[in-house]
Amino acid sequence: MRLSDQFYGTTVERSVGDLTNSDLRLLQRIAKCASQWIAPDHAWSHNEFEVIQGTGICAILSIQARHQQALLTITLDSALIQTLIDELELTPNPHMASDFNHALHKTPVRLNVQLSKTVLPLTQVLKLKANDILPIDLLNNAPVTIGKQTLFTGRVAEQEGQLVLILNDDKENNR
Repeated sequence: MRLSDQFYGTTVERSVGDLTNSDLRLLQRIAKCASQWIAPDHAWSHNEFEVIQGTGICAILSIQARHQQALLTITLDSALIQTLIDELELTPNPHMASDFNHALHKTPVRLNVQLSKTVLPLTQVLKLKANDILPIDLLNNAPVTIGKQTLFTGRVAEQEGQLVLILNDDKENNR
């Protein structure tokens, strides 16, 4: 929206979400120009947002004009990727798969373990201050996640004076 305002030379501050038809037309023109960097015009069709199935590539382009920034998301599904490979006569790099596999195995990931869940009335939450003590109960099955994806669960135990997580059987079922 700010990009559109810069393009049209307006100084009016609008609230987020008030896209006009002019804003949408400008965004479509920008998307069309950016898409031509990837494939010729006849390879594209304008569609409403849809979730693609299978493998794909999502490219997020940051477009800056003056001191404003806008993001343009381009999603390529596997069929379009294959068309681009065929049209551009690309040949696969024979080392890419092994290099990617090697890098993937060395990629650090953050595992999050939710140990407790507490429900409080909002009025009580608003009254909380530093050094207040909240009673908690450990969950019987603590979910282990990467981002929003739950991988498996575990139960909290103590081993040699340290809290540990013992993985439940569901880890083997989720492979």
